[in-house]
Amino acid sequence: MTSEIPQYCLRAYALFFTRHGSKEPFKQAELDWIVGRSMRKKIFAVLLKSGWIAKASRDSYKCVGPEAALKGLL
Repeated sequence: MTSEIPQYCLRAYALFFTRHGSKEPFKQAELDWIVGRSMRKKIFAVLLKSGWIAKASRDSYKCVGPEAALKGLL
């Protein structure tokens, strides 16, 4: 079963990938200036479930490369 990725999640992924690439980890707090806490949790849950980001440690994440993320859609 496939699930649709909302536009706001794709924008968050684009922001993370532009700032950090696929090598540098980042934390959820990077979205504090844009969205509230509950929306931030939802964005990370959707991106993790869809395979666009991966956990690097307990509180940090890394972007999956766009080519791998797009292959997951097909």
